[in-house]
Amino acid sequence: MKYVDADGNSITKEQFVELFMTESYRQLRRTTVHKRWWVATVWLGVDLATAGRPLYFETVVQDIQDPEHLQSLAKYATKGAALAGHNRLVNQIRAGRLHPFSKK
Repeated sequence: MKYVDADGNSITKEQFVELFMTESYRQLRRTTVHKRWWVATVWLGVDLATAGRPLYFETVVQDIQDPEHLQSLAKYATKGAALAGHNRLVNQIRAGRLHPFSKK
């Protein structure tokens, strides 16, 4: 398995574990929307892709009233793309153009 830091540099499994256990490193951004949802973008350090470009970051939404209700919104290859995607998704939710738990 390949591990990378948040800047895309290869790291050892031991370095990955140390970074992953550091919440301030792992969590890139967390935003509360409408006092109803938490939108969090995190570094995962391992490739989430099943094919194609590696994906090391993910944005998820969590229902504040039901924290077990969690849904992945998007996955990203780079930290920059993850931060931009986080902002875009938060803005879409705030504007009512995206409901985090609606059926697709």
